[in-house]
Amino acid sequence: MQRKIDGQSLQIIFNSGDIRIYANSPAKVSKVFREYTQALPHIVKELQELNYRRNYLSLKYLHLQGEVYSDHLPTDQDNFNYTVGVIKDHNSYERQLKEGLTKFVIYDIPSYGDLPYKDRYELMQRLFEDNNFKYISLAPILGINENGSWEEYFNQMMEQGHEGVVLYSPEGVYKYSENSNGRNASMWKMKVHSNSDREVMVTEIIEGTGKYEGSVGALKCIDGRGCEFKVGSFAISDEEKQWIYDNVTVPFLIEMKFMEVTSESYRHPIMTRLRLDKSIDDWNKNDE
Repeated sequence: MQRKIDGQSLQIIFNSGDIRIYANSPAKVSKVFREYTQALPHIVKELQELNYRRNYLSLKYLHLQGEVYSDHLPTDQDNFNYTVGVIKDHNSYERQLKEGLTKFVIYDIPSYGDLPYKDRYELMQRLFEDNNFKYISLAPILGINENGSWEEYFNQMMEQGHEGVVLYSPEGVYKYSENSNGRNASMWKMKVHSNSDREVMVTEIIEGTGKYEGSVGALKCIDGRGCEFKVGSFAISDEEKQWIYDNVTVPFLIEMKFMEVTSESYRHPIMTRLRLDKSIDDWNKNDE
């Protein structure tokens, strides 16, 4: 059992002395993976130490999977919004130096994906052996699930304001997926899910009036049923709305809460989360 980190899922590719960091999902049209190496030089610097360790362990190839995240803001939601926004900023590293450096947690090693997870985790432990990093870490094992004991850890994570836990089968091999929302029978994500939450696609940003002129006034959206509607209420700050207006290009995904589903729309939809960590290809249209 591991704590579920709420951030941006990324891949790290080691090629001799060169290290590259890419998003899990390719762009919808180009199919080119977006690179974030330049946005994370402080993380790359520490990854170089892992590269030295890789040579010591005689690992010919190294491909790591993990999550870039932040932990300096009051809530997980604040940290998530900051992370997915700042790493896409054209001046990402400069902004991080002023507002807070991101971190990276590693939870899998796809280059040795044929090994059972218990062996892959042991290999990752050997990579991290005798190193004391500030910005990168190995996802810690919270415990072994016996007789449903994951529920205790899950409740602890919820009480601490975290998203949930992830359970790995010790014998499970790595599963490659064409998108970042693939299913893996050897891994289970346990998190709070409300029936009044939904993931929808934004097709138009509508400018506000008065106080919100030059910022987001409303979002024109479409759900998995093909239903078009507007979201005009937000559980995000005015600063975040301004950032969306200035930096985000449609289409993109958001999460929203609502009071009730109607035949043609939703009662009182409220945007709760920007999902720039997911491409349109990964849209969970059946989240209903």
